[in-house]
Amino acid sequence: MRFTRPMTAAALSIVLVCSLLAPTALLAQRTVKPVLHGKHWVAITGKPLGATAGAMMFAKGGNAVDAACAMLAATATMWDVLSWGGETQALIYNPDTGKVIGLNALGVAPSGATAEHYKDNGYEFPPEYGPLAAVTPGTPGGLMTMLAEWGTLSLAGMVRQLKHEFDTSGTIEANNALGFGVSGGGRITVFGRDDVRFQASAGRGLGRYAALNYVNGAVLDADQQVTAIPSFLGFVGYRHLWSETLRSNVNVSGILVNNDETLTGSDVNQSAYSFSGNLIYSPIPALSFGIELMRAYRRLESGVSGKFDRLQLSGKYDFRFSIGG
Repeated sequence: MRFTRPMTAAALSIVLVCSLLAPTALLAQRTVKPVLHGKHWVAITGKPLGATAGAMMFAKGGNAVDAACAMLAATATMWDVLSWGGETQALIYNPDTGKVIGLNALGVAPSGATAEHYKDNGYEFPPEYGPLAAVTPGTPGGLMTMLAEWGTLSLAGMVRQLKHEFDTSGTIEANNALGFGVSGGGRITVFGRDDVRFQASAGRGLGRYAALNYVNGAVLDADQQVTAIPSFLGFVGYRHLWSETLRSNVNVSGILVNNDETLTGSDVNQSAYSFSGNLIYSPIPALSFGIELMRAYRRLESGVSGKFDRLQLSGKYDFRFSIGG
């Protein structure tokens, strides 16, 4: 085929323009992902503030699970497409057992979302959009499970109503008081795989939610008014691994109650504290045998005090290690 001179010049011009544009287009498609170096940890998300939340958890002594939960919570709050209504799947390596754990925090259908319900509403299958397509969010439960089972830092709070009903001349009346509390704790690795575990709680009206109801939640005055009782409690423990199957724990715990003796009297608990040490043998991850020695002290508001020593043997089988083989 023959080309005329003007057509040949035009073709050369097109080829030249394409050759000039092609390198620019190819360069525009390249993404630069710098190599990240970390001797102890790396926090990565698609959102800079999410990665910052993970880095802050590591800086405060948290582990990878703490950081992952912080990053996911931050991105779920900032990113509308993800949101707290999403679902979470995680693979977690547990160095204590040498196992990889799979967490399936998928959303589950509400109990009323039955096949009959959809058919009664004219659907052959569940709809793709709308309220009838919604499931219970899986992410919140997944994060709480991860933190409770494998995290190192925790923060919890409680609010409760303390209510007293009484009869005045055939009329039922009620007085109320607000009970509340806050609790924080964590686990910090110190030497090798040894760690220090701690928790502290404080509030008013904790009652049965603290120290096995060692102190009442509230007290009544002569006018049937409810007064919440303040208390503070906590513990510190050190865990040492002698070997892969043998470990020990040394613990110190205590509780201090701020009673109003004009209302409670003096025959109520003022404080208690204990010291304990144990030796635990786990021939397999699911099975543990232990022996523990404890000394505890108790003191009443009247000044009466006492102590006791206890030696106990224990055996435990954890069925969670049997699920999934």
